Order: sequence, then structure tokens, then C-alpha cells
Amino acid sequence: MPNLFAIFLTSLLALSLSACKTEQIQEQLEQRLKSEGHIAPTFAELNLDLPTLPNELAGITAQTYVNPIAYTAKAGKTYYYDKDGNLTDKSTPDGYYRKILGTTADGRTVVQDFYTNHAPQIAPVILKQGADESSFEDDVIDSDIIWFDENGNIMEMMNTSYWYTAFTNGKPSVYSQAITDTTTFVINYPNSQTVMAYLKITNTTPKEITHIYFYENANAMFKVVKDDKDNVSEVLAWDETGKSVKPKKFAEGKKEKLENMDKIVKETLSSLYI
Repeated sequence: MPNLFAIFLTSLLALSLSACKTEQIQEQLEQRLKSEGHIAPTFAELNLDLPTLPNELAGITAQTYVNPIAYTAKAGKTYYYDKDGNLTDKSTPDGYYRKILGTTADGRTVVQDFYTNHAPQIAPVILKQGADESSFEDDVIDSDIIWFDENGNIMEMMNTSYWYTAFTNGKPSVYSQAITDTTTFVINYPNSQTVMAYLKITNTTPKEITHIYFYENANAMFKVVKDDKDNVSEVLAWDETGKSVKPKKFAEGKKEKLENMDKIVKETLSSLYI
């Protein structure tokens, strides 16, 4: 798992609805609505370059996955790792091992990692030209990475743009990306491919955190922009048609729904990355 999740999770879990009860924010919002009139953005308007392959992987298992990598089979050395991913000279309980499968036409090595019980841990991947074939690090891999649990269920995927996708019950549930300036999370509704929440953290001092919830029709529902000290700079709310509404009144009317969504977001992130 990438370290970014542990680094930022505390800030994410601190988000709350209390901001919309602040009179100062309410006054600022009302002035802004009078002068501008905000229409709810849709998720598509965020223009995120989300990976498309995860939707095609919904429901696949290690047993049904068809490897698209073309390579010439050539048996090589087997590398063993303990449960913490440290290289060892033999198989260990709860550890892993890597098999060299062969090479691509341009000479890159193709490998696959397995659990000790011989179940695939990942689908076959290509290593970068000249990479250490025993390295267990993601940054030596030159293709998409797909992880499975010991029962063959799909767990995660990372593409070459470093978008991570986590799967729940075989369906994509969380997308996340860390880049130089921002960290982005997209969370789907449970057992659905419809986006429920979008979170963006700008890595400045103080950090700026944008938190948007969406209706099932993809219109934005509620938006909060704040820093990691809980200082709020923007609060907006919309009804399902996209029309602006006052956040305080909206939150009171949607309190149960918002709290339930907030709980799902927190539990999803916690269960995946803590």
C-alpha cells in the first residue's frame, strides 16, 4: 500500500458538517449566491482522467483473468519473500514468491508473484528495462498491476499513471492518485460504479481539502473547501436538479443522508488503508 493513505487519512476523517452552521460562512455564501448563482457541477465536469480498465475487470478472478501480455516463455529463477516483503533464501509461512515467466519482444522481463499456497498474488507484469527482477517495489513495473487475494478475488489495480483502484465485492469502489501537487480520491456508492464522493488534497501549507458529495444522477450535492486546521473557505449545496440551496437548511433536511454518506466514506478509507 502507498504511504500517502496513512499520511492523509487523519485529515480526511476530520471533515464534518459543522462548517455549514457557521454564521460567517452562511453570510459569505448568501452574498455569493446573490451575485453569481451557482449551478451544481457534475462529476464529469471535474475532468479527471480516471482509468477505464477497472470497469472491465469488475467480477473477474485470478482464475478467469486473461493475460494480455505477449512474451516468450522462459523459466528463470524463483525469488522468495517473507510476509513483510523482505527477500529470503526459501519459502516462509505467509510469505510470497516471484516466478520469472519469460521476456517480451523488446527484452523486458515478465514476472508473476504468488502466495505461499501457490495462488496468484498479482497478474503477470512487465518489469522496466534493466530493472532488478527480484525487486518487490511498484516503481520497477512497466505495466498495469492487478492484485488478487488468496481466494482469487480481485483486490486492487494500479495503472501506469499511478491511479490506484480498490475493488469491493468485485466492483471498483475507490480510485486514488498521488501526484506532486495534489492527492485525489474518488469513492463510489456501495456495490455500484456511480461516484458518491470526491476528495482532493492540495499539498500546500496549510493543506487545502476539497470534499464533494454527489447524487446518484452525478450532480453535486454538497461541497466543502477547508484546510487541515478545519478553517472553512467555501460551503455550497444543491438540490438534485442542480439548483443552489442554502447549506444550513439543506444540511438540516438531508442530515441523515449526509451523515450516512460521511460514514461510508470514512469506513471505506479506514478499512482499505489503515
